[in-house]
Amino acid sequence: LEEAASSANPRRALLACGAGDRVYLEAPRKDIYEFTAVYRWQEAYSERSNANSHDPPTVGANAGHVRNVDESVTLENALWTDSVIASGTAVAVVVHVGLETRASMNASVAETKTGKLELELNNLSKLLFVALALFSMVLTLLRGLHGDWWLYFFRYMLLLSYIIPISLRVNLDMAKLVYAYMMEHDQSISGCVVRSTDFPEELGRVSFLLSDKTGTLTQNEMSFRKLHLGFTMFSRENIDDIRTYLLEALPQGLRTSFRANPDALAESALAAPASEKF
Repeated sequence: LEEAASSANPRRALLACGAGDRVYLEAPRKDIYEFTAVYRWQEAYSERSNANSHDPPTVGANAGHVRNVDESVTLENALWTDSVIASGTAVAVVVHVGLETRASMNASVAETKTGKLELELNNLSKLLFVALALFSMVLTLLRGLHGDWWLYFFRYMLLLSYIIPISLRVNLDMAKLVYAYMMEHDQSISGCVVRSTDFPEELGRVSFLLSDKTGTLTQNEMSFRKLHLGFTMFSRENIDDIRTYLLEALPQGLRTSFRANPDALAESALAAPASEKF
């Protein structure tokens, strides 16, 4: 192993590794911050001729015995997939390939984005199909379960199939194209580019817009910067103004108690039912 590590020639380094060398490692997993393995190779040595001698055993090609030597392999000795060596060379043993690599195991499958309107249409279609089956079954029972009654059941299904509006989804897809065209040519939002026509109608259903900074948070903390209400913008310097507006929205009898304990104002607002919040 020392010969392989010190060799400047990659071919000689590979030849220094014996055929009996083995790598024992953990099962594939997603964690990229830990790696545990053992590299085992065979080392030739000879026993001491005198049992009372304190000389170490002879190690080398002329030795007569072979023993296994284990070397710990940690994260510092690992190279992940697509790693690039800036300088020099490296002698490596490939231990995980394909879907067993940590890059593949951490890759997430892209989810198909579906708007609320699509989900509502799907639920409505399921409900109409159940109603269609029930109506067909009722008509079949009224006729009587004799003869080829199952054939009449499917006949009623075909006759009442117009209950499910198949053309509705086509009309909605065409309407989405019109929405995208109107949004891109709206003079009040000039420069708007519609990159997807999957759910442009969802913009009209947005009640709250919470935006994070671009990138990844170093710490899982977000501090208050600005609050936009209607046509008014509040910041840290306007905390007193926010408190004043909230107090003015309260009934006259509650203002005195909240002035004495300002913290109770926020607690009361969070605990109040949705119909009583201001």
